[in-house]
Amino acid sequence: MAGCMALDGTAAAVERAPAPLERLPRELGEDALRLWEAQKKIYRQLSQETGTESLLVYRIEEESLFRALWQVALEWQTGFQVDLARIPLRQETVEICECLGLNPYWLRSGCCLLLAGENGGRLARRLRERGLAARVIGQLTAGRDKLLIHGQTTSCLNRPQADELERLAAGQTR
Repeated sequence: MAGCMALDGTAAAVERAPAPLERLPRELGEDALRLWEAQKKIYRQLSQETGTESLLVYRIEEESLFRALWQVALEWQTGFQVDLARIPLRQETVEICECLGLNPYWLRSGCCLLLAGENGGRLARRLRERGLAARVIGQLTAGRDKLLIHGQTTSCLNRPQADELERLAAGQTR
């Protein structure tokens, strides 16, 4: 994965929050917006490049990471195992989502890339050298299982649900 999960949605949530994020320092929201702008710039540069090795690339645009993973499994006709602890996630996103009652995994993650190649570690290293957060978050598998690993717990990804921004707009929080 290249890019930080939910920066897009975090920036949008800060702008759309029905009440000021009084419990959080103002700088936190400003940092989220600044990080989102930086990620967009790098994404635009990289989205045209796939490198010299054979890659599968999925560009996350207006959807959450979990919805994108579901789409990848359908489009690439594969299963996957994803380690949630390895997903690039900024502390600003964690704190803003907690304050607003949002789940960052279901929050819009535009300007991220899901990539699959023969050497994910080398690919992630090349992307980090270009300034984009990148990590190997899992692997593609035979079959159709969509597995999420969190510590010692493994669960299946459920069918996609609405983006958390829709819940925020409707005034619904967890």
